[in-house]
Parts: sequence; C-alpha cells; structure tokens
Amino acid sequence: MQEICDLMNFLMALNENQSTALRSQIKLTWFEEIFKKD
Repeated sequence: MQEICDLMNFLMALNENQSTALRSQIKLTWFEEIFKKD
C-alpha cells in the first residue's frame, strides 16, 4: 500500500504543473500497472 500512496502523491504533484490530458494518461498507465501486479 505504501507504493500506492507514493504514486498518489506523485500524481498530485503533477496535478499542479501538467495538463489534464497528460495527467489522465499517467493515471491510466498507473492503474494498468497496479492491476497487472495482482
């Protein structure tokens, strides 16, 4: 779970600087990676 928390913090940091489209793409990639591990 710690890894997920770190990624959430990373995404929130991006939220301040990046476009909505880019953030959405990163989130999709991130969720795909999380589900692949399980």
